[in-house]
Amino acid sequence: MFLFLLQVFWTPCIVHSLNLALKSIASDVTWIGNIIDDARHIRNFVQNHTNALTIYKEYTHLSLLKIADTRFASSFIMLKRLREVKTALGSMVISEFWSFWRKTDQSASKKVKDTVLDDGWWERVDLTIKIMEPIISLLRFADTDKPILGDVYEGWDSMIESMKTIVIQNECPEYGTTAESLWSTIQDILMARWDKNCTPLHCLAHSLNPKFYSHEWLNGGPSNRVPPHMDGEISHGRKMAFRRLYPDRALLDEVEEGFAEFSTTSGRFGGYDVVGDRGVKKPYSWWATHGATCPILQQLALRVLSQVTSSSCCERNWSTYGNLYSVKKSRLEQSRAETMVYVHSNLRLIYRQREEWVKGKTKMWDVFPDDMGLDNSIELALANMDLNDPVLEPVTFDDGEPPEGSSSTPANADLGMGSEEEEEEGEDEEEDSSGDFVDSGMEEDY
Repeated sequence: MFLFLLQVFWTPCIVHSLNLALKSIASDVTWIGNIIDDARHIRNFVQNHTNALTIYKEYTHLSLLKIADTRFASSFIMLKRLREVKTALGSMVISEFWSFWRKTDQSASKKVKDTVLDDGWWERVDLTIKIMEPIISLLRFADTDKPILGDVYEGWDSMIESMKTIVIQNECPEYGTTAESLWSTIQDILMARWDKNCTPLHCLAHSLNPKFYSHEWLNGGPSNRVPPHMDGEISHGRKMAFRRLYPDRALLDEVEEGFAEFSTTSGRFGGYDVVGDRGVKKPYSWWATHGATCPILQQLALRVLSQVTSSSCCERNWSTYGNLYSVKKSRLEQSRAETMVYVHSNLRLIYRQREEWVKGKTKMWDVFPDDMGLDNSIELALANMDLNDPVLEPVTFDDGEPPEGSSSTPANADLGMGSEEEEEEGEDEEEDSSGDFVDSGMEEDY
């Protein structure tokens, strides 16, 4: 059934669509793009100059983020980190040691200082973060391996409404645009992405989610909320999905009859406990508990509502596999490589449960990307895999000889931060010759 769903409905990855929407907004809204360019300049200047990095570390233990290629919304996450270390950056540029740059790299250092001390620039940073927060929140929600297909339609709709409210309430004529003009540009980008992302499968999943028929949901938000079977667009997509999935007329009639009783809380779905559990139980559990009276619709609901919406988890496993198996390391047996990927991924999950992950002395979230390679004797850091976890804890592998076919050697660092010399050297090597910052893991449009 799952393969059949893939053949009938091709659903773009919602996370990639949101990430591309963020890139389009940064490209089409000039002042937002300029803010991101200035932030990249500050970040690259500090990270590429040892003296500047040394001064910066005197005032904070938070690292300026170098986002991995597999990270989404990297530019806006970088802005949030810069906002968090605003005081440290200000102390850095007014430090007496900053006069070192009067003779070397004067123009670049002056731009950094002027930008950091510009209150208007920080106001634009705050507004950019506030405007993009609904998209970031939806990215956090969707970038998972949990079955959330039934929440995608509502997530997009709520995200667009939240962004509209924020933009309209924050008039910004001093940035060269009005609130209405800014929202018109952002709305066109979001709607274009949604038109590519939305399929009859999303409408079907939304229609089969019992939460959206509950009194708690209908009365807990805007007054114009209606159940899915009373929404024209959703009903059209659901009917199209039913016709594709059930070409046999008899099966189609039975499914539509079952859905009519489900959506109107009548007949087989009219029991007190059936109605009361709609806003309480998860969709999959609700159908498993109360859907047996309509087996065909129950089977469809269980299979649709158990689908994920993001391929990121698979792509990150492929990235890990690429670190282990390459042209230089091509003698690994397939079973050994699969075992190493399994261990590597599960070590991340284990360490993310530790108390030090959140309460440690450092917040080095994503400083070391997944693609740093395992060929050198370096400190191997466990990269954070979603947007929810704010910090990163490095881990040392010192359990003996390296695996067969691998040229990597264990690092001799402890679980804390390495020395400043080691960090500066590693970060300088990771920067490319142009100093450009990788924007995200998605380089091209569909």
